[in-house]
Amino acid sequence: MRNWCKVTNGVSFGVGFLCDPLWRFHLVDEGLQIFLDTLPFLLVGVGDDVLGLYVVCYAGNGFFQHGNIHVRLGILNYLMSGPEWHRWHHSMVPKESNQNYGNNLIIWDRLFGTCYLPATQEVQELGLVNREYPLGFLEQMSVPCLPDADQQTVEP
Repeated sequence: MRNWCKVTNGVSFGVGFLCDPLWRFHLVDEGLQIFLDTLPFLLVGVGDDVLGLYVVCYAGNGFFQHGNIHVRLGILNYLMSGPEWHRWHHSMVPKESNQNYGNNLIIWDRLFGTCYLPATQEVQELGLVNREYPLGFLEQMSVPCLPDADQQTVEP
């Protein structure tokens, strides 16, 4: 069952990577992603306790990846996505941030050529290019429909 979830993530990731209009939905895809991840469990009737444990583990991994902690996973970086690996995905440099989308295992980044982990460099500035990125839920859900909303810059 877990493999099916990763296939649905990988396929949606690959289609979005290859098709620019769909790629913009990556900006708000976490809700869709957890829905696609849990849908197979729901369809086969997995109990609430198992589904709840899965969601807690999923969220825990997200906190681990996005935690402001300096963790080096060494050789595990070639298998799984941790803070060191995923941090590049949040760089303000597009060449760096358009990489490392994997949530757990990095198989899809390997498959689609989006791996980025330079050995002699650290991520510099993290954050959003668009300093006026919407904060409200409904406004954020409309971002994929706006051309280049993630790339708009605001002068300080």
